[in-house]
Amino acid sequence: MDRCMISALICALSTSMVMLISGRALQGAGAGAIMLLVNIITSDMFDMRRRSLYLGICDVVWAISGAVGPLIGGAFAEYASWKWIW
Repeated sequence: MDRCMISALICALSTSMVMLISGRALQGAGAGAIMLLVNIITSDMFDMRRRSLYLGICDVVWAISGAVGPLIGGAFAEYASWKWIW
């Protein structure tokens, strides 16, 4: 399992606020590394002319997930349990 999955498991199984915050800190570090790695790989794969198109597509995906994710998370927290968010 990678770091993001382990940190999501820590958050889902947390029994205290300290454990939840620690899991979220690990998730933030893992997400930051993934975002950076996607940009690096995309920049290595494509020339300057096509690079902006593919980086823009990645940004659109991040924007959509940033808009839809909180709505889905809020629905889980409201109608299921907060642990289902992870």
